[in-house]
Amino acid sequence: MDEGQPVVEITLGRRYFLFAIACSHVLMATGECYGWTALRPVLLDSGLFKDSTAIERAQLMNAVATMGIAANALCKLPLGYVLDRYGPRVTSVIGALIMITGSLLFGLCDDNDHYTPKYAYFMLGMAGPFLQMPCFQFSELFGHRKATAMAYLITCFELSTGMFWIFGELDIIFGLKRKELFVGYAFVGVYCLITGIMFWPDAPFRQSHPPPPQKPPAGQENKGPGAPGPVRAPVNRNAHLMDKPLLTQVCSVPFAYVTIFLCVHIFRQGFLLGTLGPQVEYFFTDAALANKLKDSFNIILPLGFLPMMFCTASGFAGYVLNRPNLAFIVVTLMSMVYGGLLLVPNVVAFIVLFVVFPVARQFVFSTFFSFSANTFGYASFGRIAGVASTIAGLVQLTQTALVAAVEEPGSWLNWYRIDLIFLLLPMILFIYPVTIYVIEYYEAKKSSEDGVFISEDGTDQDDQSYPLMGRSDNSRRSDDRADEGRGGVPIEGDSPAGAPISMSYAEASSYGSHSASSFAALYSKYVTEDIKVPVHPVTPDHSIHVSSLDQE
Repeated sequence: MDEGQPVVEITLGRRYFLFAIACSHVLMATGECYGWTALRPVLLDSGLFKDSTAIERAQLMNAVATMGIAANALCKLPLGYVLDRYGPRVTSVIGALIMITGSLLFGLCDDNDHYTPKYAYFMLGMAGPFLQMPCFQFSELFGHRKATAMAYLITCFELSTGMFWIFGELDIIFGLKRKELFVGYAFVGVYCLITGIMFWPDAPFRQSHPPPPQKPPAGQENKGPGAPGPVRAPVNRNAHLMDKPLLTQVCSVPFAYVTIFLCVHIFRQGFLLGTLGPQVEYFFTDAALANKLKDSFNIILPLGFLPMMFCTASGFAGYVLNRPNLAFIVVTLMSMVYGGLLLVPNVVAFIVLFVVFPVARQFVFSTFFSFSANTFGYASFGRIAGVASTIAGLVQLTQTALVAAVEEPGSWLNWYRIDLIFLLLPMILFIYPVTIYVIEYYEAKKSSEDGVFISEDGTDQDDQSYPLMGRSDNSRRSDDRADEGRGGVPIEGDSPAGAPISMSYAEASSYGSHSASSFAALYSKYVTEDIKVPVHPVTPDHSIHVSSLDQE
């Protein structure tokens, strides 16, 4: 902690109270736009666009879905600015007001209004991240249990995608229609508005005493030259991009690739979420069976955190995400699996698709944000994520025209052919990681022949490791900035020279779940589960320092 920073004492009870409110925000108001498959039949049953032809109605419905999903990506850049500049309270208030407005517009618009539902769903898609991002600061209140707190918030987000499934049940059981459902949903926004004003801080919380590094288990200490050293990971080929000017980073090959990676996967995910209903109806002519499959998806999607928990507990997720090029390949393969299953009109195949899809979706965002933070640095993390997400959102807007072409009578482009195209499209994403693997193979072979393991900057890498494309303190960074803001004095608890900088898997998952913006850049010391990473902020630290949970 910086000298002279006051420490705010917060009781354990208040910490849990604030965190419970944060969980309620995330649970009720952040991921609903991804539940379009459950909302679509409710809107059809309520008579939305009822005077349009069947084809026009399908196209209008798709346009509404596209606007909501695209808004979720397009809002990241302004969200990052608002959160950094004005803090959690203002950000949450803006999100609540947007949510209230969007809900009322959707509920009160005329059945045959072709434009207001699009704007309303766009606002609901935008409101989610504005409400969610301020909630993640509350994990800072729990010290060593920060990752556990983050996991609860991730789970709440996944469950929030089932909000419109509740709408469907209310429609079936009580006969509530669009007007009653969305006007009622506006009161959730009112709840978020009131609690955000009353309880959210004007600056983010930050631990005053980060948890100390974990000691190795007994018997595994390094006892001398003969003791085994750290496991050597591939050289970080992108260390030269760390903390560079934004324009330099945006014009780099890694940024171009990771943006294409994000655009391809977000577009395919949005396309599936927006068109699963029509596709199931196309592939399964039995209406009863089609409805059962759609209901199954509406239930499985919010429970996507369960298979992800298994991946985490088994160590598979951590193993993959600690190797970025492997992560790119695995995520793309998973994406192609659920894309290929769409071409198999079989009930079992579609159920497997429903299980694989949410896992692949979480891996996409975890991979993107982990790679971005550890390649470009936290100083530009929010802007990098914002620019990439904005490009992905703009690409998503083309979905409306694509679906219109598929549903056009007599068009050669039917659901089977477009699914086949989308199955093959991700193959371009193999080019970058496979090329890196080939280059590293020949470099390693040459280095082994020479008896030296050499990095890009010419240093011996025998005593270094680079998990998740991190960088060591002696990597090629501007030397005159190495101790900027610290007076050349090491911060207590800093990792020694040569230690890697990495984002923990739990943290990566949190950004994955909500397509996060620049929240991590708010801290001058970024704390993971196991290590403390010094970050050089571009603005003074205005965080609220809270006492360590362990001292309560």
